[in-house]
Amino acid sequence: MICAREFFEAIHHVECGTNIDVALIDVNMPVGTPSGVSFARMALRRRPALKVVFTSGSTTVQDFMRFDQGEVFLGKPFRPDHLLDVVARAAV
Repeated sequence: MICAREFFEAIHHVECGTNIDVALIDVNMPVGTPSGVSFARMALRRRPALKVVFTSGSTTVQDFMRFDQGEVFLGKPFRPDHLLDVVARAAV
């Protein structure tokens, strides 16, 4: 498992070839950085096979409209077993 604390660290992992099968991405990123959805689009352009699971504790209807068909959303708070189940299904 690889954890990135912020956008620039995360995009570094994507660009440098770190082995990533599934990315758990918060929709709401810190001010001054791209949104989680924007980050996912950048990451997917570089790695089309990457599986994405979005998460957030405060998502708007507009956020959901930005998701592509087949993308997974996991609302916060979530139980650890639910997270594992969602990530395992996304990885297939």
